[in-house]
Amino acid sequence: DRKGSFVYWDSEDSGPKSVPPKPRAGSAVDGSKTVHAARVYWPSYKPMAQIDKNKDTHLKYMGDDTWQIVSDGETIASYSTDDLRISIVYRARCFADESEAQRFTDHLQQQDNLLTLQQVLETFASDLARRHKVKSAYQAMDMPRYELALLILDTYIHYPLSDSIGLPYNYCMLTKLYPSLQGVLSGLC
Repeated sequence: DRKGSFVYWDSEDSGPKSVPPKPRAGSAVDGSKTVHAARVYWPSYKPMAQIDKNKDTHLKYMGDDTWQIVSDGETIASYSTDDLRISIVYRARCFADESEAQRFTDHLQQQDNLLTLQQVLETFASDLARRHKVKSAYQAMDMPRYELALLILDTYIHYPLSDSIGLPYNYCMLTKLYPSLQGVLSGLC
């Protein structure tokens, strides 16, 4: 049973809209303005190979409709073309004309126009204080960076919950914050 529909939310009031997959077709959205995702392509299929991000891993075509995942020279999984689904993320800036593109490029090349990480964090810290998420911008800037990052995410990023999901949160991420939960969540994650 193959699935893998492209889903997106175009309003805060409704559940996701769904576009079924079609061979050699794609969906395009402005991902900075539209919350989007893909449903699991083949939920009943054996688990995909676990890939270590620290290893040199690539997908290699072997011929005869066969693909292998090779990690540090070792084949860790084989798939047919029909087993695979590819997602490509492309980001671009669009300009009305060449002169607008050139102004943008010129602006970027002037180092004094670029914000430093410190300036970005100070802007967030001031706004978090204004929103009463912290007592002061100074308090936010004194927080460990990881805690500040989580506060920024919790404050500014709000994804809609799917109406069909049984577990509306990624509980597996809890083990990153609280390693002692690995045993409790091992059956789920």
